[in-house]
Amino acid sequence: MTRIDMTPGTAPEGAITEALPPVIRPDGRVYQPRKIAAYAVADADEDLSGVTVLGTHDMAIAQKMASGYAEWQLGRGSAALDPEVGWFREGYENGRPMWQRDPVKGRAGVMFHGLREGPDPLEHPLCPGGCGCRPGTDDADARECGCDGGCCGD
Repeated sequence: MTRIDMTPGTAPEGAITEALPPVIRPDGRVYQPRKIAAYAVADADEDLSGVTVLGTHDMAIAQKMASGYAEWQLGRGSAALDPEVGWFREGYENGRPMWQRDPVKGRAGVMFHGLREGPDPLEHPLCPGGCGCRPGTDDADARECGCDGGCCGD
């Protein structure tokens, strides 16, 4: 499985670098994560269908990691959707690897069951004004790039 890691002290710029907060299991035991990592979730055809972020129940951190993973795999503007907070571990079902729910031995995590692909760069090329947005799309860049061109609704 492909993953992106965020380990305290060694994370990329803008990532978590302090000790990660503990998470309490349903039975009251304390789970202390050492890192936050994003992993692929594949469907029956082994195509990317979601992202699992392990090491946190913090939705903001998990969303940022999962959407970053989706952009890395599917392109700019892609995002992870339909989150489920829980306890997950790697396992097998019918000889196929999959994420299993396990509140006793699993890691704290958020599983995103869906992905939204970003705009096709060939269908929506970058603005000729050089602002970085893609005219004809609803992405955040098209609304917040700050250019003076008509491409952004000015």
